[in-house]
Amino acid sequence: MTSPDDIFDRDLHRICDEGINAYLSKFESCSYKFPEGAPCVSRLEALHGHHTSSGGQTAQGPFLREEAWTDERRRLWISEIRLRFSGYYDQFFRGGDNAHGSEVESREHRILEERKTVHTKYHKDWASIRSNKTCLSCLQAVPDHVLGCGHSYCPRCIQELGKSSSHFECAWDMLGCVLCKSPEQERPHLVKLRARCAGVRVLALDGGGIRGIVELILLRSIDDAIGLKIPVRDMVDLIVGTSTGEPIIPKLLPHQLLH
Repeated sequence: MTSPDDIFDRDLHRICDEGINAYLSKFESCSYKFPEGAPCVSRLEALHGHHTSSGGQTAQGPFLREEAWTDERRRLWISEIRLRFSGYYDQFFRGGDNAHGSEVESREHRILEERKTVHTKYHKDWASIRSNKTCLSCLQAVPDHVLGCGHSYCPRCIQELGKSSSHFECAWDMLGCVLCKSPEQERPHLVKLRARCAGVRVLALDGGGIRGIVELILLRSIDDAIGLKIPVRDMVDLIVGTSTGEPIIPKLLPHQLLH
């Protein structure tokens, strides 16, 4: 059986190392401090010409890197991440449940609770961070759904952190943002997701004289046969029409189809 240390060395060590390099090249500030104690706010070593403070002070000198980011410090930092990863792996994937089914369920619950704990612990930091490229909740997927506070979530996190809707199928209510703890002001943010086995549902209405009337009769018959009182517009993702099919489309918008 593969150990957590082997998993880290195989899959995560390189990612941590690349993350440090990305921070150093794109975000690290010069560590120089002026005699009065004001820090240099210059970023990006490649563009550093002289030291500059937020108050407008300048001083000549090269870009100074934090001593903490020496090669030895980098190794110690990654070793600490490796140690924590092994601890979390043992905690979540080698839990002491007896039955296999309850073990899986308990493991998922432990992971979710740990995520919520981390979100709560750092919610003040998340309040100032936004991204439309990375879901900040899991750091693994592209976010598609934006809340009122500006934070966005991927479909997986919506399902794990939201509440299943009691009014819509395959929909979840986000009662608030788990990152910054901002509540949805007026009502829960409803997110409708496509069912895993569902494709794109398109209703195409061809036109041309009598065919427009035939379409109306067919749609009414389908609506009566289904008998669920669900408007056609809620059964499809897209409605397109040509010729006499186009004027039929507005009739599909009201809740009561063709009535």
